Amino acid sequence: MEGVFTAVADPLLQDALLGLIRRIAGDVPVGIRQWDELQPGHVVVTSSNDCSLAQCAGLSGRGVQVIVLAPVPTALQRDAYQRAGSTAYLPMEVNHEPLR
Repeated sequence: MEGVFTAVADPLLQDALLGLIRRIAGDVPVGIRQWDELQPGHVVVTSSNDCSLAQCAGLSGRGVQVIVLAPVPTALQRDAYQRAGSTAYLPMEVNHEPLR
């Protein structure tokens, strides 16, 4: 893994994700990347609102691991993202220490 990056439009969610990932990623580089800056080996954490199925398929086809957070997860959407190549489809939950 060459780095874990976020790609979400909401600045508060972006900050919260960056803080959480930095706390658990150890020495792995963490940051923000635009879609076209993501390289094979990168991991991107995004949301179903920010990453379409086509975008997910394109990224995973380039060797990017895509983790999709779903504000309102459904089995239908999960299956679609898995078919599109997502590494994980996770419910967006806040059940740990404060994100900030």
